[in-house]
Amino acid sequence: MHQRNRALRKGTPGTIIQSLDVLDFAAIHLSAYERVLRRYGRLVKKQTFPGTVEVVRTVTQTMINRRDSGVYVDRSIPELNRTLVVMPFLGTGMGSGHSVLANRYEYLKACFWSIYPEMPHIVVGVTSQADYDYCRHESGLPFYDVIYNRNLPKGASNPVSTVQQVKARFLNGTYDFDYMFFTESDQVLVMREARQLYDILQNNPRYIIIPHRLMPYPHVVVKMRLKRGLVRTVDHDHGWRNMSCCMQRQNCRHRKDWIPLLNPAVPLLSIYGLITPLGNSNFLDEVYHSCSMTLSERLEFCP
Repeated sequence: MHQRNRALRKGTPGTIIQSLDVLDFAAIHLSAYERVLRRYGRLVKKQTFPGTVEVVRTVTQTMINRRDSGVYVDRSIPELNRTLVVMPFLGTGMGSGHSVLANRYEYLKACFWSIYPEMPHIVVGVTSQADYDYCRHESGLPFYDVIYNRNLPKGASNPVSTVQQVKARFLNGTYDFDYMFFTESDQVLVMREARQLYDILQNNPRYIIIPHRLMPYPHVVVKMRLKRGLVRTVDHDHGWRNMSCCMQRQNCRHRKDWIPLLNPAVPLLSIYGLITPLGNSNFLDEVYHSCSMTLSERLEFCP
């Protein structure tokens, strides 16, 4: 997330930051769930567990329920309505990524509804007529705009092309917003400190705030592979909002102190029903720069 002017500058140095508390601003990467199931397919093949689509649809319904109830939805911050959300989507061709094609449409819905209650102006970039028709007419998702990126050399060019199209619309006045939040179409937003995020951006125009990228694990893999439980059981889908998981304040200059996911020091927490290791991850090697979990209550400030 950053100020609109950041997207228009050329060669201007800036600073990329993250929140100290992982639970203040993060994104759950849904396609990781699918990849973990494939990675440990032999280990869990004799077990009974819900499929990826069933799990993601449950997450989507949780997001829709949050929108309809208004619980944990903060519309009091005017900057949220002045933020353009930008997400590329590739549904009909393999392109870049590791997701089963049919799953991508389910990821898109969960991602959309996790953002829309607070930031309703969402632009999606697509590369095919089929995806354009789906997003514009068939999905039922009220996109602010659908950008059709034609004649790209490959699907992996869609994110860059979408951002360039958004930049052009900022410059010609088609889009009138003060902030931009770029995300992917398979990432569920975890955000609870929007006021502080915007205050930081207003006081530091060159800052870009990026969410912590969290990788969910299926319950069956946690049981069979990690063989340990949650750091804390939550009593409802939003129980995580009353907790804190703080990163160390010093800069991370090496990975000598990163620890394996099998280590109980890496907290596991259920967020929207997804078991999620907390901290910054090397997903391929399953090692983590983990955060320190506060079990009793949420901290006002990380130490």
